[in-house]
Parts: sequence; structure tokens; C-alpha cells
Amino acid sequence: MLSTIVYVSSAAPGFQQEELNDILTSARRNNAFSGVTGMLLFAEGNFFQVLEGPDKIVEETFSRIKLDSRHTGIIMLLRTAIEERSFPDWTMGFRKTDKSELPSGVFELTRENLQSVEKKGVGLDVLTLMKTFYRMVYPYEA
Repeated sequence: MLSTIVYVSSAAPGFQQEELNDILTSARRNNAFSGVTGMLLFAEGNFFQVLEGPDKIVEETFSRIKLDSRHTGIIMLLRTAIEERSFPDWTMGFRKTDKSELPSGVFELTRENLQSVEKKGVGLDVLTLMKTFYRMVYPYEA
């Protein structure tokens, strides 16, 4: 069975650019080996990530992320079974952005907004918004 987990977290204090590169390199290598696909956005010191793949492997991957000292304040927005992958060709699609690159009103990566969405239980809507945002603003990249 396939599943997906969508979560947000903040970079730990003192987080450096090299660590972001390390996360991406490690994720792509490990995901290719284990069959996990997804995407990662990094904006204003926050991570927004989609993981998808075999249920047990996605859970194990997320468990490792929760133990990673480079992440703080992890909030799971969605955990659900899926019939097919949204990002089947990406071991980890990635984009680093800042507020100046975002079209006005498209998506606001703020802890307050994301916690509000989490409390309302609007998980699938979050995933749809994430996919739409990424496809609209940036070209596909693996």
C-alpha cells in the first residue's frame, strides 16, 4: 500500500546552507534506494515536504526526520493512503525560495497559517495547494 505524509518544520537555530545541501543529497540517495518520492520546499527558514511511497518506508523516513536535530517544530499536516504518487519521478524535487519570488497571495509559509490548517484537518487540501503552488511558480525539476 502507498501512503503520503506532508509536514512542515523549521530549521534549527544556527542552520547553515551547507546543511540544506546535505539534507537534499542524503534524501535523494536514500529515497532512490528505498522507493520514496516527493518534494521539498524551503522558504524563510521553514521546510514544507511531501513524502510518498510504500507505507512502512514512508513512516520510517518520517521517523528519522523527526529525530534529525536540524528540524524543530515538526507539524504533520497529512498522513493518508494514496492510490498513485503525485511525484513519481522525483526522488526529492526541491526548491529554495524567499518571499520576493512568491506571487502575491499564492502561498504563505507561516507557522500560524499552517497550524490553523492542521487544526481544521484539511490535509488533502494542503497537498493539492502544495502541488498547485509548485507547478504554477516553478518549472518541473528533479
